[in-house]
Amino acid sequence: MFDKNTNETVIIEQSYSVAHPDDSDKPLVSVSARSVNNYTPSVTLNFHVPGRKNPVATLVSRQALADLRDMLNAVCEDLS
Repeated sequence: MFDKNTNETVIIEQSYSVAHPDDSDKPLVSVSARSVNNYTPSVTLNFHVPGRKNPVATLVSRQALADLRDMLNAVCEDLS
């Protein structure tokens, strides 16, 4: 927590990833959440594309992330 009378900043970073079933060392998609002090975390969705050194990253809102979850759930239900 940030106190106005100090110079201390608290940064919390969380990372989530999904890997290929046959190669758990290479993520397919990852999400990074980073918050500074008590502010709303910024969320980055990273697509790990074969042949690219760095992932393709895009900032997403919490609502967009929830919509993506709902879409993927619908796809999984339709395919099962």
